[in-house]
Amino acid sequence: MPFPSMKTLAVRSGVSERQVQRAINRLDELGLMKRVKRKTKGIIASNAYDLNPLTEILSEVASAFPNEFPRKIRLVREDSSKESE
Repeated sequence: MPFPSMKTLAVRSGVSERQVQRAINRLDELGLMKRVKRKTKGIIASNAYDLNPLTEILSEVASAFPNEFPRKIRLVREDSSKESE
């Protein structure tokens, strides 16, 4: 389970920590995620976030609405036989 701090989420999202708190509270109220309290050596650490409820809902949506145009993903491998320039 991921456990980024509110500050990390805010910085990466480009919003304030308060906005992140509101969003997490709303997702929790809607049942789309669950907060899991963590402790490290008895000290309270940042919450972990259980996203299983969200993934279950998205799996149901994906099965109900299959993609008509699935993406073709190609793996790009570095060719070791190329000469360095």
